[in-house]
Amino acid sequence: MSEEPWVKEAASDWLDNLKLRATLGWIGSAGGVGNYAYQSTVNIVGYTYSFGPQTNNSGDSSVPGPRPASIANRDLSWETTRDMGVGFDMDLLSNRLSLTFDYYNRNVYNMLLNVQLPSSVGAGSSVVMNVGSMTNWGLELQATWRDKIGKVNYTIAPNFSLYRNKVTDLGGSGIPDGRISYPNRDECYPYGSRPVGGTVLGIQNSRAFPE
Repeated sequence: MSEEPWVKEAASDWLDNLKLRATLGWIGSAGGVGNYAYQSTVNIVGYTYSFGPQTNNSGDSSVPGPRPASIANRDLSWETTRDMGVGFDMDLLSNRLSLTFDYYNRNVYNMLLNVQLPSSVGAGSSVVMNVGSMTNWGLELQATWRDKIGKVNYTIAPNFSLYRNKVTDLGGSGIPDGRISYPNRDECYPYGSRPVGGTVLGIQNSRAFPE
């Protein structure tokens, strides 16, 4: 930019060099995702069904029992990162003073995270979903002074940097945990509501519905 005629005319007596930089781009990532995360897999190892008249299964026939090992998520997509940055390089005062400045801003969205599944699902403990987002930004400034005293050359180069990172979303709790863990088994708390009485998963609330 310092080679532009209007810049030379206005600042040629103190400005030796000026370069401006700007970047903007998007990149996708699928790191940490298995080959079959979008499919529901079935496992038959260690699971059997028993058939026969015996109540204690001692004389029954056992056959392999398929059991879902994971929950499918066909909506999986890339984790996307948007990078933006601006900056400049400047030399002035007969190249004795140099300034370098950079500002960058990164936004990650559709982050791939493991979301916990309710125990009542009975298949796996979590599922990979595009639910998170994160932002980070920062700036860097460096100044360099070069000069000489007599026959001694010296350089002074202080610098300053600032970095901020913030997780803006972890997906909340969009999937209920589905567990009832009260010792007396007489209260049920449905996801996202106040306690109510009734029969949930075969457990009757005796306070609200006495027999």
